Amino acid sequence: MSNLRYADAPAHILDGINRYVLNGIEPGSFVKAVLSNDLAGALTRADTASWRGIHDILEYCRCEIPAICWGSPARVKLWQGMKSPAKNAGDVVEEIVGFTKEYSAYRVLANSRELPESSKIQDEADEVLSKINSSILSAISNAEDIAFVKGEIQGIDEGEVSV
Repeated sequence: MSNLRYADAPAHILDGINRYVLNGIEPGSFVKAVLSNDLAGALTRADTASWRGIHDILEYCRCEIPAICWGSPARVKLWQGMKSPAKNAGDVVEEIVGFTKEYSAYRVLANSRELPESSKIQDEADEVLSKINSSILSAISNAEDIAFVKGEIQGIDEGEVSV
């Protein structure tokens, strides 16, 4: 990165973006609005230097940081979750895969007409499906990015899971 290329972007703003990208550290309200693609929010939170440097700040984001970590509130939340030591992306994917396999096993059992307890098994399958949805929704909060996140999780296609 050349400092001259983004000369109008305040250094502390670029530092905040870099801390967010590298470590998932919560950015300030202006940077978070920029990363979330909330132009109105960014402009109302901008100090004078950030206001003047908004073009270079956006250009920095467009050219220097991964597209997956900015562009919507859901992507920002997901990125922070992936960078969080408590629960990284691998943990979320592992949790979803586990719940999905469990759900598939329950569905196989529930569809077996010989079992007298098939309605109870169906209820258990529905409960596991709820856990799958909660896992996905805990990683993101914006419904429009659910398809994006599902596309990023390899090995899971909607409705097609092998046990």
